[in-house]
Amino acid sequence: MTQETLNIYGQNNFKLPKKINLEVSGWLNSPSVWGGTYRTKSLGSLDIALQKKFLHDKLNARIAFSDVFFTSPWSGRTEFANVIISGNGGSDSRQVRFILSYNFGSDEVKKARARNTGLEDEKNRIGT
Repeated sequence: MTQETLNIYGQNNFKLPKKINLEVSGWLNSPSVWGGTYRTKSLGSLDIALQKKFLHDKLNARIAFSDVFFTSPWSGRTEFANVIISGNGGSDSRQVRFILSYNFGSDEVKKARARNTGLEDEKNRIGT
């Protein structure tokens, strides 16, 4: 049995007014054959996240929604040797997450830590 399938993944980031970032990502798998005889239906997921920085970009707030339309559970059917098996399943793919992070470090220290790698040192010795 042969089956052509299509797998797509996409991700886009958008800058919204008031320094809000929007991230939209998703994936889609077309119907396919698994294990040689098991025909599965298409499945996918759409994820959306909003992010904003506060306090001189030290505090980062992010809210993310996973599998917005709850389209990632799988289902399929197989018929082999007069036996018909239908199945489905999935996980808790539909989630909402809120993340707060704070950068305690100094931006000046990070700039001062810029070091050459071994490859750059070798390039300088060769004279390129």
